[in-house]
Amino acid sequence: MTIEFNKSIAERWLMELWSEGKLDAADHLLAADYVRHDPELPLKGPDAYKRFVGVFREAFEDLEFTNEHMVAEGEKVFIRWQAYATLKGGKTSEIAGTDLLRIVDGKIVESWPLFDGLGLMRRMGIFRFLLLARKIRQSQAGAR
Repeated sequence: MTIEFNKSIAERWLMELWSEGKLDAADHLLAADYVRHDPELPLKGPDAYKRFVGVFREAFEDLEFTNEHMVAEGEKVFIRWQAYATLKGGKTSEIAGTDLLRIVDGKIVESWPLFDGLGLMRRMGIFRFLLLARKIRQSQAGAR
């Protein structure tokens, strides 16, 4: 496959699966033995990936991705993306990230994601909640 073809697969992965929420696109874009290399959330296979994308999209009302930059060499495509969304309840947020995708025979066989999860939690308000919960646990432990 050509580099341009691999870039088109990466673009479809971002737009169809993530931005448009077409979960069945995973069956056409990901290899049966697909592996997501992420220490926080490793995944194997298209079905696990569809569940992951589905849960993420349920948390946001209008998740939309843009392709900011893409570079390809051989089997690998590096994509930098920006996502915009409204959290259920009305709070808007944006997040930037990158993915390195390895594509073989027109299918994504591996990916290495990286995004600003802490920044997302901070903008969503979760960061403050987690700090408060930690303080509460610490105060309860000291009371015993």
